[in-house]
Amino acid sequence: MTDQHTTADPAPAPTDEAVEQQEQAPAVDPAPASDPAPTNDPTPETAERDTFDREYVEKLRKEAADYRTKRKEEAEKAAALEQKMNTLIDGLKGLTGDKAEEQSPEQVIEALTAERDQAAQQLNQLRTEQAVTRAATEAGADAELLTLVLRGKNALTNLDPNSDDFNAQVAELVTEWHGA
Repeated sequence: MTDQHTTADPAPAPTDEAVEQQEQAPAVDPAPASDPAPTNDPTPETAERDTFDREYVEKLRKEAADYRTKRKEEAEKAAALEQKMNTLIDGLKGLTGDKAEEQSPEQVIEALTAERDQAAQQLNQLRTEQAVTRAATEAGADAELLTLVLRGKNALTNLDPNSDDFNAQVAELVTEWHGA
């Protein structure tokens, strides 16, 4: 009788093809701590699905980085354009008087009243200076000097530039002060 030992079959010797595949297979990064531990018995389907060529993986990583960079640049451009658009809209609102949304009606009335009063004051000042200049020229006096004297003495403050006889009142003052 022959002595037959029942021993486990030793692992078959690797073929040239298997050695070549192992040499070409890229090194796999260790799995992150959150991933389940890899199984020791991968099926052929999962082995093919989980193993990618290093060049392909690097190409994908580069593409992803390019997309992230491009997305960041586009977001910055969009923010800059939005800021520029808001500036232009605010400028247009200022030109068209659309800023009423930001102010209450009372504030708008107050601002317009102050603007009107200032314009009326400037108009009265110009009318007074014109009347003094005309009267001083007719009397042969220095208009600038006479205007300063009349203002210094508050002689023009009681006159109303909107009255019908305003020019006559100014002429009378100029004659009075020029002759004095």
